[in-house]
Amino acid sequence: MKTSGLMLLFYAGAFLSANSLFAQETQVAHTDTVTTALGRAQDLRTLPFQIQKIEGNELTQVKDANFLHSLIGRTTGATLNPSSAGTGAGVRVRMRGTRSIWGNNNVLYVIDGIPFPQLSTNTLSAIYTGYGLTADAIASLNAEDIEDVSILSGPSAVALYGSDAANGAILITTKKGKATHRPAIHVSQSTTFSKPFVMPEFQNQYYQWNTASDTGDPTWNPSDFYRTGHTIQNHVSLSAGTDINQSYFSAATQHATGLIENNLSNHYNLTFRNSTHLLNNKLHIDFGLMYMRTKEQNMLSHGDDFNPIIPVYLYPECLNFRPNQYGQITGVPWYERYDPDKDYYAQYWPYSEWQNPYWIINRNTFLNKKDRFLGNIGISYDITPWLSASARVRYDKDVIKQAQELYASTSAYLINSENGLYGENKADLHQLYSDLSLDLHHRIGAFSFNALLGGSIQKRQYDFDLLNGGLIQPNGFSADNIDDALKNSVSESFEDKRKSLFASLQIGFKDMLYVYATGRKEWNDFKYRTFYSETDGFYPSVGIAFIPTAFSAIRSDILSFTKLRFDYSETGATHQYALIEGLWQKNQNFDYEALTQGKSPVETTKSYEAGIDLGMFQNRLNLSLTLYTSTTHSVALTQQANYNQLMNATIENRGVEMSLQLKQPLGPVEWNSNLTYTLNKNKIKDFTNISSDGTETDIPSFEMITSYHPIAQEKLVKGGSIGDIYVRAFRTDSKGNLVIGSDGLPEKNNEYTYAGNAAPKYQIGWSNDFNWKGIALSFVLQGNFGGKGLSLTQAMMDQYGVSKATADARNNGGVWVGQQLIPAKQYYNYVTGLEGVGAAYIYDATNVRLAELSVGYTIPMHRWVNWIQSIKVSFVGRNLCMIYNKAPFDPMSTASMGNFMQGIDYFNLPSLRNLGFSVSMDF
Repeated sequence: MKTSGLMLLFYAGAFLSANSLFAQETQVAHTDTVTTALGRAQDLRTLPFQIQKIEGNELTQVKDANFLHSLIGRTTGATLNPSSAGTGAGVRVRMRGTRSIWGNNNVLYVIDGIPFPQLSTNTLSAIYTGYGLTADAIASLNAEDIEDVSILSGPSAVALYGSDAANGAILITTKKGKATHRPAIHVSQSTTFSKPFVMPEFQNQYYQWNTASDTGDPTWNPSDFYRTGHTIQNHVSLSAGTDINQSYFSAATQHATGLIENNLSNHYNLTFRNSTHLLNNKLHIDFGLMYMRTKEQNMLSHGDDFNPIIPVYLYPECLNFRPNQYGQITGVPWYERYDPDKDYYAQYWPYSEWQNPYWIINRNTFLNKKDRFLGNIGISYDITPWLSASARVRYDKDVIKQAQELYASTSAYLINSENGLYGENKADLHQLYSDLSLDLHHRIGAFSFNALLGGSIQKRQYDFDLLNGGLIQPNGFSADNIDDALKNSVSESFEDKRKSLFASLQIGFKDMLYVYATGRKEWNDFKYRTFYSETDGFYPSVGIAFIPTAFSAIRSDILSFTKLRFDYSETGATHQYALIEGLWQKNQNFDYEALTQGKSPVETTKSYEAGIDLGMFQNRLNLSLTLYTSTTHSVALTQQANYNQLMNATIENRGVEMSLQLKQPLGPVEWNSNLTYTLNKNKIKDFTNISSDGTETDIPSFEMITSYHPIAQEKLVKGGSIGDIYVRAFRTDSKGNLVIGSDGLPEKNNEYTYAGNAAPKYQIGWSNDFNWKGIALSFVLQGNFGGKGLSLTQAMMDQYGVSKATADARNNGGVWVGQQLIPAKQYYNYVTGLEGVGAAYIYDATNVRLAELSVGYTIPMHRWVNWIQSIKVSFVGRNLCMIYNKAPFDPMSTASMGNFMQGIDYFNLPSLRNLGFSVSMDF
């Protein structure tokens, strides 16, 4: 789909307002304070790298169960993929491409300058698992507590975080109390309702592949299996203070239900922050407490195991297994029947494959309870007006308890006991972080100096305990009732300690030339069982920013500000602790790799970045353009299956980032618009095998450890990209014509053919805000262009004859293949299913959507009631309209938050369309 219309519309708005732009007084410089690494506030115009700033109110215009959804369409340099696990699930964030094959590619989250460790579900690598998931910890953060967010997509901007910096960072600054001298109270409530956004097309003309005389049920619609989900969010905050002391307190609740019955996600948040300024405003003390509790149930993204939508999609009579609106059974007996011989209710399912969907959602439960506590104190002292010293300490404890209850008569393929299975685990990650630093801001004549010198100590400990097994007494879900002969117990502990010295120096000359350099030296200790390692590394960055418009001869009414910038950095990516796939595995094998993402040796990334920033028409129109290239070395991975050797890879990412911002009144209407463009090209530059004696040999390709059956596979090929999809296809001759076999069917190629890459070729986002006399309209368009997706869901639906495509083929007399019409059933039996021809189920992943919409009115209550400042009422929506999409699923949604299973749809839960309203009041 062409995007020229969208871009022309944006530029037309800028052109139409040009006359009023010229009428303004020329500004000397474009200034904006942004948060950089370690929580430092700096002037954006002096920095040699790109930083994007998003205000907190943009994250709460259209509230979501996970505030990261609000970044979609507003950022450049980042690819965001919401999880298909539904309401409250995570968002996969990749900045400037994928750098590591088996390692950690997750963006670094930083809260008030200090890294925020996360326990993520380990990467999915097969179509079987996808149950018992949990959202990343950042999803539990209360969006109303966020002052602003800084997006640091480039490693140079995050280099001061050293071995955590290669994947970019999202820096979150939380709210403080304000010196209002009278309490300021903010109350908000948001309610949204959810329905499936993109669904495959079904048919109810025929019953599966039966003959036309055995017609289907015209009332059958698998969408009826899904309920209307909802998310209810409540928030209250209090801010008060004087010039000496300010306090902020907030409390929030969130109750969300998903599309499937018994799927829920609830959050509870408490926040307190106090700031004190003493000794004539020289001593500053900042104290904060934050508590987050999350409860999740039946978080499912895709897969064979415990996925109720597979039988719903493939067996039309499934919907008769539920009671009607009066609680009466409308078809065959419901999902369970009493078994007098066993004295319990057993699953009723007259088929050999999968399970009864209503049994799954009622008798196979996965529960998550998460408690997160953060306590921090920071002290700074102004030694002189230009030199300050500071110290910070934060204790961060994250405890996740998971439980699994599988009732007796659950499929024997999934459990090893006829009496049911119970499992529980506890993951405890805590971090103690402290740092000391000296900060200098001084000017001598034409020179300005901005310097930082300090050190930090970061200690993390991760304890993981698991207990599960078959039961003695049926359905007695407790640890005491687990059969010792079927019991599985795991207890693991990890420790790591990181000490660092860091420094940065920026020298400016006449507000036109700035030279910037940072360095971080790290010493890392890692301990696991009897394994102990010590590593160290140095991570430098250098940059330069030149501002030609500092010369009055260059500055004009049209060109208000210009900055040319260049930087180079060396950063790293180390391991991140993880949860196992699901709660248990049929073949228990927990080890270091099962509970970590990445390796303890640090992978290094070298990055170059060059860009230009333009402020035009008195900085009402601002353009930022960045070109970058990065190379990641020494990606060590253990080849599985029948191999034990290591392999190294060199991964290159090159790309372009562009943003165009316009702040321009349209008569009495205030208009703010932001257009973003992101392009990234990923390439495997080198791929070698390391033998036991240390010698390296080139290898042309490596099949990823993924399980898509014969229909498709992920491959790593030298010269290719991470995320490449290979499929079985039809055989063709030298002229590209299909080779037809003696049975009249096209022959299948035994070799796998490159079908495309899951990542989009480029992305465009366009956000707009209009305000007029208290009426506010905002919307966000998001487009991902290029890329390929594979729908195994469609392949299975075609195999069972329940898709619209199979009905159309029967009605048309068959399927044309070349010059031959093949009967529908014969053709689909040949190409469908997990043993079929993957090329038939590759789709263009291009999609354009109305990602966000808000229409509201602010009532100026202070005109009539002194104690109420304002009330704002809004209609809100997310994913309201899919403008363009040819795939039978949402290509932006992902089943896996890790490196694999991207662009693969195997009965993924549908993404959500949300509609609702919000009300906020300020007192």
